[in-house]
Amino acid sequence: MKLIFLYAGRYRSLKSAGMNFDSNVRVRFDPGSGELVVSRQKRVPVGFFSSGGKGRRGVESVSVIVGDNGAGKTSVAALIGDILLKDDGKLDYVLVVEQSDGRCVYSSNREGIKTKLPRKEAKGLFSLCYLTPHFTPDR
Repeated sequence: MKLIFLYAGRYRSLKSAGMNFDSNVRVRFDPGSGELVVSRQKRVPVGFFSSGGKGRRGVESVSVIVGDNGAGKTSVAALIGDILLKDDGKLDYVLVVEQSDGRCVYSSNREGIKTKLPRKEAKGLFSLCYLTPHFTPDR
């Protein structure tokens, strides 16, 4: 499972915060309209994440969470943990992940989310993108 995007409506110090975690995909969520747009980002140069020679990729993508004290770094980590371990239906979030089989899964307790994968960019982006009300990481 690869974390692609997290939107926090209101959680600790996070308020209406959208965070992208993948260098090849961009996600935008509009809380007013409920529109979730997934599009391809310019790819990093071929071989950028290579390790071990012969083009083997040990790393898919690199994401960092940086900020001043009180910016919400710990809140982001805590929200991800709460979503994965104890979502009681009270959390306000949208989570997008890519599972190991290539499927895009988004989870949220918000109603009326409309996904939008631009046709031109969606080809090869994900084999399938679907909503699940109860998120369980693939193993």
